[in-house]
Amino acid sequence: MKVLRAQLLVSATAALALAGCGGGQAPLSPSSSTGTNLSHHAGPLSDPSTVVEIQNGWTGTISGSGSADCWTIAPPLPILGAGDSSSPITLSFHVSTTCGVPSSLGITYGPFAVTGNRCTFYTVFNAGGFSYAVTQTDNTACKIVYPPNGINAIFVYAQKSSASRRTGSPQLHFNGRV
Repeated sequence: MKVLRAQLLVSATAALALAGCGGGQAPLSPSSSTGTNLSHHAGPLSDPSTVVEIQNGWTGTISGSGSADCWTIAPPLPILGAGDSSSPITLSFHVSTTCGVPSSLGITYGPFAVTGNRCTFYTVFNAGGFSYAVTQTDNTACKIVYPPNGINAIFVYAQKSSASRRTGSPQLHFNGRV
């Protein structure tokens, strides 16, 4: 009987914790996901965080911007020269009754003057942890890399070379033939 009561108490506590996390933004379709870094947090209303890096795989300088209610970026997003990488950046989601789950944070990077060549890297927090996605223009080749070290994701900014940019209508390829 004591075991059954303990199980009911755990189930009721979990249901109450999930009930306080309703609402929020619609989920994205992330390209991949990694686990939540909860090793330094305790309690149901702790602030989970993930650690990312930004890499500039392009030949010019890029800058970034990003913010969302209920999220903190620390340290601030850096300006990166050609081939540079940032130091680790912690993205923290602030769990509260006003910050619903799932929730997403968009970080946009690209050259200063050319807004059409920017990529937006999304970090989504939901009940299963963090996931990541990227959107880009026809001129960019941004990607997300998942390293084996303490970084959860690396957001890589890159532009397509002029030879590989699409012009005209798209072509379909089948078995190496057009």
